[in-house]
Formats: sequence, C-alpha cells, structure tokens
Amino acid sequence: MSAPDGTSLPGVVIGVDVGGTTARAARVDALGRIAARRAFPSHAEGMSVPADAAFERFMSRLVGAIRELRGDGAGATESCVVGIAVPGPVDATTGAVRRCTNLSFLNERTPGAVIAARTGAEVVLMTDIGAAGRAEQAAIGAGSASFGHLRFGTGIGYVEFDGPTPVELLRDGDAHLDVLRAGRAFTQRCACGLSGCLEAYLPSSRQDEESANWTAETAAAFDSVVFRLRRRLGGQGVLVIGGGRAVGDRRLAQRIEGLAAEGETPGVARVRRAECGDDAGVLGAASAACGMVERRRARS
Repeated sequence: MSAPDGTSLPGVVIGVDVGGTTARAARVDALGRIAARRAFPSHAEGMSVPADAAFERFMSRLVGAIRELRGDGAGATESCVVGIAVPGPVDATTGAVRRCTNLSFLNERTPGAVIAARTGAEVVLMTDIGAAGRAEQAAIGAGSASFGHLRFGTGIGYVEFDGPTPVELLRDGDAHLDVLRAGRAFTQRCACGLSGCLEAYLPSSRQDEESANWTAETAAAFDSVVFRLRRRLGGQGVLVIGGGRAVGDRRLAQRIEGLAAEGETPGVARVRRAECGDDAGVLGAASAACGMVERRRARS
C-alpha cells in the first residue's frame, strides 16, 4: 500500500477501526483496496466485567484478528504495519488513550504498545475521526483544499485539515470541541458539562437510529453548527458529512442531502456526502499508519 505521500511500504498493511460496539479490521492491498476483513464486539459482554478483564479480552480479540489477516506461514514473517483508530483522544507522547467514553476500559492504557509487543507489527494509534477524515479527504480528492469531516456515529466527531495538515481544534478539557457548539442562543446542557453542544441536541440512540426528537431547536442547532463549519473552511473548502447515523437517521440524512444538493455558495465551503461508508475508519487508519511509519523510518 502507498503512504499518503506516494511512497510504498513493503509487507502487510492492516487498518483497525474501533467502534463503540464493533471493531473492524481489514488487510489493505497496495492499491488501497480491502483484501480481507474481520470484525468482533469491541465491548465486554456483561456490565460487571472489570476494566482489566475487559481490556485483556479486547486485546486478545484484536491480536487474533491481526494474526488472521496477516496470514500463516511465510506471510506471518512479513513486515506488518497496523493503524488503529480509537474513539477518543490519544496522547501523542505516551500513546495512551486519554478519554474513551463508550469503551472506558481503554482509558489511560496503551493498546498500540500491547499490540506491537504481541504481534511484532509496527503500530500507530490515532483517533477514529482523524482516520475517517483522511479516507474521505482522499476519496473526494480534496488533498490541497481546506477540508472538514463531520461524522455522526455513536458520538459526533469533527476533524479539519489545511491541505494535508491536521488543524488543532480547541476544546475545554475533555468537553466537546468548541466548533461543535451551536452558539450562545442554544442553552441545552450537554453530558460533557457545556451548553449548546450539537450532541446535546442530537444524542445517540442505539435502540432507534431514526431520531424521534427532531424539533425546530434541534434543526436550528444542526444548521448553526454546519454553517459555522462551512464558514471556517471558506469558499474553496469542502465539508464532508457522514457516519452511520447520517444514513440510518432519516431526518438527518434528508438534511444532509438538502445541503449537498445546494452546490456552491459564495464564501462558505460546499457540502458533500461521505463516500467511504463503514470502511472510512479502516482505510484511513491504514493509510495514515503507512505515512507515519515511513516518516519514522526516514528519521532513523
């Protein structure tokens, strides 16, 4: 598989997307296509499972999936690069997962180091929204433009790039990103402790993917956040909106469809629907890991 800068890495490349309920892993070929897949529950069955046991169960499942995708015999001795996308911020210095609300057994742990030790692979850990954003950016060919990806999954995430470079976005501690707040007029309290977060108006519902609580205020909060993001990205930018809920929630899907149909509007980014679907995380994780490993090797 080629790294984002066009260089090629030998051996096996695997992308892993750890979702709130399911972890997906895939072997990605030299053309960036998925050659084989594995999936398993990311959560520990039973609410009473201690964090240590839940972490070990998850690690065992992930190691098993990586070994299967890498292959037996001679294939198992090939160099292997693994990109792992997790649903929470990652400490770039220590490799620890700082905050993972839906999979708390990952908090303050270093799954990348564990996987590297058990498989011998070169492992890169990253956020799931960052990985998905990379894949969507590549899919629409927006590598030189101002680009943002708004994603509705178990939670709501956003990532932004200035060309190939990630943009550091502000947040208050572990609360939601400032850019995902609808504005001072929106006062509904969010679980993160702030007011006006988009997630307070569009909370995840695992029992019913279609929002039953779309109100005028919900629609206004969504419109406010999206317009602010489009204005941040500017008239030459692109805002891609996707994620499982962007498809499964009928009202949300309709609103995205309407924005995408508008085409270009002077002074603000155009809106596009996501193209990579559920594969965004694994494809982006594999591609980003290739780039990071190539840079590591160049420095050594």
